[in-house]
Amino acid sequence: MEQVPMEIGRVYEYAEFCTRRDEHWVQFQELLEKIQQGTLEEIMDHIHTLYYLAQKLIWYKNLKPRPLRGLIALKDYVVQETEQEELFVEVMHFIATRALDIKDMFPEDKVRILSTHQETCESYTSVQISCAIAHGFFCLIPDQDKRLNLPFPINFTLWHLEESPIGLEKLKFFFNYFNSQHCMPEDERYISFERKCIPEIIYDNLENDIWANSDTTLASVFFDDQGKIEDEEGSLMVDFANKYIGGGCMKLGCVQEEILFLIYPELLMALMLCPKLEKNEAIHIFGAKRYSSYTGYGYRTEYTGPYEDKQPLDADGRIARIFTVIDAINFGSISYEYSQFNKKSLLRELNKALIGFSSFTGEPEDDKLVVSTGNWGCGAFNGNCELKFMIQWMAASFQGRNMKYFTFDDDKCEFLSEIIKSCKGKTIREMYDILLSHSAYLKANTKNKFSKPKKDALSKYITKVYYKRPF
Repeated sequence: MEQVPMEIGRVYEYAEFCTRRDEHWVQFQELLEKIQQGTLEEIMDHIHTLYYLAQKLIWYKNLKPRPLRGLIALKDYVVQETEQEELFVEVMHFIATRALDIKDMFPEDKVRILSTHQETCESYTSVQISCAIAHGFFCLIPDQDKRLNLPFPINFTLWHLEESPIGLEKLKFFFNYFNSQHCMPEDERYISFERKCIPEIIYDNLENDIWANSDTTLASVFFDDQGKIEDEEGSLMVDFANKYIGGGCMKLGCVQEEILFLIYPELLMALMLCPKLEKNEAIHIFGAKRYSSYTGYGYRTEYTGPYEDKQPLDADGRIARIFTVIDAINFGSISYEYSQFNKKSLLRELNKALIGFSSFTGEPEDDKLVVSTGNWGCGAFNGNCELKFMIQWMAASFQGRNMKYFTFDDDKCEFLSEIIKSCKGKTIREMYDILLSHSAYLKANTKNKFSKPKKDALSKYITKVYYKRPF
């Protein structure tokens, strides 16, 4: 099996907690201790005071106080609709207690990030991560140095301040997360975050080294029209990521990546650790626990209750689960949709999937996990489903993985079976030749570059043009 060598880096950078400023932490600590012991009314008052104190001390904003309508909506949901006032109070006490553990959990008041262009891995316990998320709940995570190029801080600012249906649903997911932590204090595990990187000198030669010349035969593909990627345990599950990991998870976004961060809340730690993904990088996350069930998608996403995660632990004390985080190119403007078929875009997406589907430590070469994926970058990013299917099929095949493809019953995927029939048994270099030939065909036959490509353009080209052309 052909392998892409990886590079190990040893230059470290750090993201900080608010405890780096002792004079600030003393004031925050006093309010957290009051929340830790308060009644329902006292808790709401102290959280309100803490929120505006943090705005002043951390972000230097002297805002006129107004009600935290989102948090009030969560309180009303738990206290009135579920009639569990005592539960709300207990969980708020727990979150405050966990936030107060920060000096024990992170003695240096900072975390080491997974720096760009380096292969590094960091592991944290589930308790450490819940401590960090507790700080996010109270909006105490400071902005980081912009040179680190990290995503938004994991603060619940928007959800607490503004009342919205999707904001309330997101708070329900995290209330369940903290309640589960409160009920299972012995549940201490490890979660690992690993940055994968192909060195530039190798990346620049991948076309010749792999795509144009590899005789690796295409792997097996299985389709699932109704299932979900996250239900396919024992596989390499793909997060259709933003280049800033998490995308709109701390705002009101609720598509595939954001939903994963709701039902697997420990994934949030990645926002503190992972700078923007570059073209030659991916992230592997091991051991995140699933806490919640849900229904719907987008603004129709709803929390439906706790989830019992029965996955066993691996030899490293992590839940036996791995996500690969890969970001697609955004072809959101119709005028750019055809550009995804050109050589530059093809190579970028092929190489991104290649690094995302690469091996992880301890994975046996002769028994690799199946890739569980779907229409990567085909929603708001306007990726072509047939093209993204072929790209992922080629990358998975080179890395020695079969692929399970979840179509989510999308009619844009109805002709994928035709691609498999036409290409079964072909090699990677033959597939690459098909993609380049199709790109040239489009360029020669597209009169209006601003028109939208047809959903079955690639499958029809393969079956009706490519294999019938004169040689």
